[in-house]
Amino acid sequence: MTPELQELIEAAHDLAVLIEAPRKKSRQYYYDEVEQKRWILGDGGRSGNCEICVDNSDRGWIDMDDTYESVFGDVDEAPAHPNCTCEVEFKTRRKRVYV
Repeated sequence: MTPELQELIEAAHDLAVLIEAPRKKSRQYYYDEVEQKRWILGDGGRSGNCEICVDNSDRGWIDMDDTYESVFGDVDEAPAHPNCTCEVEFKTRRKRVYV
């Protein structure tokens, strides 16, 4: 085997090791806790729930820093209007964060 061929084989081996290394290495992570909330529709009375409350409810779980629409402007929690019987439910969700 010539020295050039031996050098080429070693370079190919080193390249293969570099390519394979990230695949074999397990990704490290930790869990972060994220506070969330969602709009829960009230009984709605005889005519059902208003459009504002239905839209707020349709958003599902959102971050605690996000706001809801209301006749009073942006709000963090219910009520969205006078006589509103809606509520806001809270939860803590664990989120995986990779390092």
